[in-house]
This record gives sequence, structure tokens and C-alpha cells, in this order.
Amino acid sequence: MSCGRVLLGALVALVALTLLWTGVLVLRGASVLRTPAVWVPAFPWKALRDQVVVPRLQQEAQGWTQRLPADSPALFAARALAQADAATWRAMLDRLVPPEELPHLMENTVTQALSWLTRPTPDAQGIWDLSPWKAHLTQGVEPALRILLASLPPCSAMQNAQLLGAAMTSRWATAPLCRPPQQVVNLAWPMLVAQVQAQVQRIPDQIPWREVVPAEVAT
Repeated sequence: MSCGRVLLGALVALVALTLLWTGVLVLRGASVLRTPAVWVPAFPWKALRDQVVVPRLQQEAQGWTQRLPADSPALFAARALAQADAATWRAMLDRLVPPEELPHLMENTVTQALSWLTRPTPDAQGIWDLSPWKAHLTQGVEPALRILLASLPPCSAMQNAQLLGAAMTSRWATAPLCRPPQQVVNLAWPMLVAQVQAQVQRIPDQIPWREVVPAEVAT
């Protein structure tokens, strides 16, 4: 029995020393962790986009169709988004947040997050500046909508007439979900782009990190 206790005590001591040494290495590596440019390129954006962001947006799109007014051209886009497949969503996201710009956006965001997480006092108020993200989202609305439009099947002659009538009378809740000829697109396109961009602008310019990162995670 005494030998078992000695062995158990030795294992506990070994684990404790290992954890202590790991903590020392983490502290020594803090300067590297505070340099986002070193590890931001390894951020798994594609996996996150495909496994988390796209499924969540597909769910959210269903809610958008319920919240937007029936006379809003943005409702047509919301209804199309609700039925869009994952490949269409991925292509649109790459227009809204270009992959070549993502490292810079992430580095800026991570720098802000680390500045807050290493704050001098626990009660310090950290702010996440969302304006760079909003700028890219706003610029990407039109090319993303063109991808969405291209994913729709061509309208039949009857659907063209129905879609034209919907555009003239602002009855977007019942407009057929199909790709109309260019003359019909031109009629509603500027208003559609403007209204979707207006939805992007409703995103706040800044939000407190406390609303993004749970307290236990920050600790």
C-alpha cells in the first residue's frame, strides 16, 4: 500500500511540474501571442465559414423573410437566400469578405481583442471596432447579389410578367424566385442594392468586447 502511495505521489508531482513548466513556456511566449501577424494566417477561416458561418446564415435567412416588409426589394433577396445552397453562400461570403483581405481584418480584430484581454484592470472597457468589416460588407453587397441572382433558374415568360408586375407594384412577397431578363433587373437593381446595403449599415460601428466574449472565457 505504501509503495502505491509513493508511486501516486510521484505521478502527481510529475504532473504538477509539467503544468508549471508549461505555464512558464506560455508566459515566455506571450510576446509571440501578442503579435497577431505571426499566427493569424493560420486562422481556419474556410473551415469556420463552411461548418459554422454558412449553416448559421442559412438559418438566419429564414428569419429575414419574416421580418422584412412585403414591399421591400430586399425581401426578394432574403427569399432567394433562404433557398440558396451552401456553394452559393460560400461564393457570396468570399465577395463580402475577400479572402485576401481577411488576414488584415483578422489581425486588426485580434490586436483589439488582445489589448482588451491584457487590460490593466478587470473592469476596463474594451471596444471592438466593426467599421472595417462593415466597409467590406457594404462594398461586397452588389457582387454578392449578382452571384445570388445567377444561382436562380431563368424565368419563364409567365414568370417574367409576374416579376415585372411585382417590381412595378412592390409586391416582393409573391414575386417568383427566378432570374429575370436584364431589363427587369435594371428596373429594381439600384433599389435592391441600396436596401441590402442599408441592412448592413444597421450593424453597429462598435460593440463592447464583453458582449462578444463571455466573462469566463476572458478570464
